[in-house]
Amino acid sequence: MNNSGFTERSRVEINLTDFENNFKYLKTLLKPDTKIMQIVKADAYGHGAYEISKTAEMSGADFLGVANAEEGRVLRYRGLTLPILILSPSLPDEIPFIVENNLTPTVHNTEFLEELSRKSSKLFPVHINVNTGMGRSGIKFEDYFKLEEKIKNLKNIKLEGVYSHFAESESDNEFTSEQSAKFTEFVNSLALKPEFIHLANSFGIINNSDNICNMVRFGILSYGINTASDKNLNGKIKQVMSFYSAVSAINLIKKGETVGYGRTYKAESDIKSAVIPVGYADGYDFLLSNKGKAIINNKLCKVIGRVSMDMLTVDVSEIENPQIGDEVLLLGDAPDVNFVNTAKKYGGSAYESACQIGRRAKRFYLKNNKIVEDEPLSRRNFISKDFSDKKLDNIIESAVRQRLQSSETAEIAYRYFLKQLFADKDNNIQYRSNFKHTVEFSDEDKTGDFYRVKTSLSFRKKPLYDNFVIACASDSSALEKYFNMRNCEYRWLLDSGLNISEDNFKLISVKINEIKMNVTRKNENNSLIFECSSPLLRNFIGKEVEFNIKTTTYYPKKSHQLTIFCNEITKGFQVKFKFPENMKVEVSSVFSGKVKFPKTIRTDSSIEVISGKENWVLPNSGIIFGY
Repeated sequence: MNNSGFTERSRVEINLTDFENNFKYLKTLLKPDTKIMQIVKADAYGHGAYEISKTAEMSGADFLGVANAEEGRVLRYRGLTLPILILSPSLPDEIPFIVENNLTPTVHNTEFLEELSRKSSKLFPVHINVNTGMGRSGIKFEDYFKLEEKIKNLKNIKLEGVYSHFAESESDNEFTSEQSAKFTEFVNSLALKPEFIHLANSFGIINNSDNICNMVRFGILSYGINTASDKNLNGKIKQVMSFYSAVSAINLIKKGETVGYGRTYKAESDIKSAVIPVGYADGYDFLLSNKGKAIINNKLCKVIGRVSMDMLTVDVSEIENPQIGDEVLLLGDAPDVNFVNTAKKYGGSAYESACQIGRRAKRFYLKNNKIVEDEPLSRRNFISKDFSDKKLDNIIESAVRQRLQSSETAEIAYRYFLKQLFADKDNNIQYRSNFKHTVEFSDEDKTGDFYRVKTSLSFRKKPLYDNFVIACASDSSALEKYFNMRNCEYRWLLDSGLNISEDNFKLISVKINEIKMNVTRKNENNSLIFECSSPLLRNFIGKEVEFNIKTTTYYPKKSHQLTIFCNEITKGFQVKFKFPENMKVEVSSVFSGKVKFPKTIRTDSSIEVISGKENWVLPNSGIIFGY
């Protein structure tokens, strides 16, 4: 792409279409039914583990490979569900992460296996890496059989896979063949073969160095980086990542003048130079000083002087009319600036260069030359568990302010809603759904000053306790404490002119999933408390159930208003007020949530207020019926 519309000092482009095509080409080299593990360790070799994993899954990947539990945890956090193999040895302290995120570890010793079995509550898969010549983390063949025997005696561990790793598949075919022969002989010696057997990496696939395995690992070639000089893959794979910047200054350098720290470049004639706002802090290697190349306006330009932390300089004398803002391709698919040839200029590694490029650059993902996703600078994956509560509070408040584009509105949203939830962070945040409340007034009165009231309430909710309470009080201060009680499901404020007794507030029925609750009544602190329980209620803890509560009571005619509040997050809110036909009633709703003005249905003897089943209503919402 060109830089039209871009304002970044530097940017990394990841062409997912090229990645898909590379993946498809490698797939054509496989035997039918061969499983594919896409290697996404080190943030997918610097390309972005989440986007690459997602694209690989859609292209046919069966597994993902990472270096450690933290990399796997990030992918699980982002929603990836493919099996994830940890290729490096894991530490005992990482076992909780491994179990929690359903990751598959590579095991190397019996102590780790025993601890993993203790921590796991289900059959947990593991792979074993055997050494065939890499001489790194693979175990000896004889040690494999010791681990295999141990696994047989652990009820929660399953040996799912065995693998090895080529040491020089890019450059030494003879040694690669030796490794393949050793591995084949070893696998053939196994009385019971694991489900997955894998050896070949990218160049093992190209060399067809793998005859016994049923899974392969796609690595560096899937990213279009061909590090084998004798393998001509032009037109078959394409480099996926490109690193761009822009000219930030243009200078005239006279003959004899020097450029950069240490004055390592001295002009042999008058030249034009351009300053590029990228340096080794951005991953452009210091060793490219006086060696690197860049492409500007389709011209190849040489890096002159030392690469600084934040800047480098190139000779633009061959460009007719260089301008500030001209796009600069520092690394890309072009031969002169691809990862492999750039690394050769200073004896470096294309792998390393890909992993470190663009540390301060915004990353753009392209499909069919259109941007489909972008990631911000610096930390690309936000994992909330990594931050303190105070830091999270600041992040959330700032995010709300940015999203609403109003400091005042954001402060209200944060202070009066979100902060209340955060204050209760040690408890599960509860919500109700399908909330239906009917309140019926009738003229069957007691003293002439009160309406007879029937209430019916139903809603769905996940109870946290094996009991709950219903409260009635004659003053608001007495009732207030029941608003803070997490297992109080219904509250009624009785007029102060009435005695607190079952004559004035009666619980007609209370059920959960049509199961009648046992009710114990008690008077305390000017309140009437009904404790509801059942031996079966314990079975419903954490499961969504339907509550049904019916009462009879009285309400003063002189009040001239009935207020019904929503005190929990609620999905689907429906309130119906029924009254005598000669009664004139107006309604006013104050709703917090997406639906500010709920639907109102009127008849001669009722008013119904409905938010809609799928709409959320936030606490402190309410309805006032005036009469």
